[in-house]
Amino acid sequence: MGRAKLSTSVRILSVKPRGRPPKQIRYVYIKSMDYVRKVDELKLSGNLAENWRIFWQNFKIFAVAIELDKKPEPVKVAIFLNAIGTDAIEIFNTFNLDDEQRKKYAEVTKAFENFCKPKRNEVYESFVFHNRSQTLGEPFDNFLMDLKRIVRRCGFDNEDRMVRDRIVLGTNDKRLQKKLLDTHELTMEMAVDLARSAELSNQQVARMQGSSEVVDLVRKNPGKGGTEAQRSEPNHHKECKKGNINCKFCGRTHLRGKCPAFGKFCNNCRGTNHFASVCKKKSVKEIKLENKNENETYLYLDTIKSLNY
Repeated sequence: MGRAKLSTSVRILSVKPRGRPPKQIRYVYIKSMDYVRKVDELKLSGNLAENWRIFWQNFKIFAVAIELDKKPEPVKVAIFLNAIGTDAIEIFNTFNLDDEQRKKYAEVTKAFENFCKPKRNEVYESFVFHNRSQTLGEPFDNFLMDLKRIVRRCGFDNEDRMVRDRIVLGTNDKRLQKKLLDTHELTMEMAVDLARSAELSNQQVARMQGSSEVVDLVRKNPGKGGTEAQRSEPNHHKECKKGNINCKFCGRTHLRGKCPAFGKFCNNCRGTNHFASVCKKKSVKEIKLENKNENETYLYLDTIKSLNY
């Protein structure tokens, strides 16, 4: 990245070289070590509106750092055009601005903003916002940031309230949803804190429980132990590596070895390596111990009441 010097000064120094008459040498030195990172050029490919938003935000920070407001209008325009890049300057040449307008910083930046930010359809943007829900396995903060990005395009009077409502209605955690609905005078900040706490708690519970929640049969012989969940991991991984498949563990089609359910816990039976949407078990099982003979001991399962977490 390029660097811009904030200030320089010139000093005259007298030097008397050996064997020669004194003469003056002029040199430039840096008065301070204050530097500013150069702004990246505006990208014209991809999402132009988003690229402009990023460029404009970074340039305004740059402008404050170099005290752009203290410079003459033509200098402001020159610095702006130098930062925006060669390709964008070609766009600038097509703008319908007269000579005087091309020297005014506000006119030039406004012309670029109008070019990069087309008119929004607030009805459609609202449709996108109201249909945004947290997908299975999506971290809450990703869901939240996307909501905040979309809501800016909708023109709502109270964006925080709309984001709060979308968190409650769009969360993929039903227990969290009930807790949010039960909270009196819920604000967006409260909803965010509760959602983050619930996500962290779920992760901690999953680590604590390990992979021993669901067991079909355990034979207590040396070298033959282990739960079904533990024994199923190699087979699960092997099957998912065969290629693009309609995976029975996640219910999706994906590349081999990329099953999103691998290592995850089912919200229905708390077993591992599959999602609740494809879970074949209807209740959590308990383990009954029955001794068959002196040498072998078997563990069987029976249905019990569902557990409350």
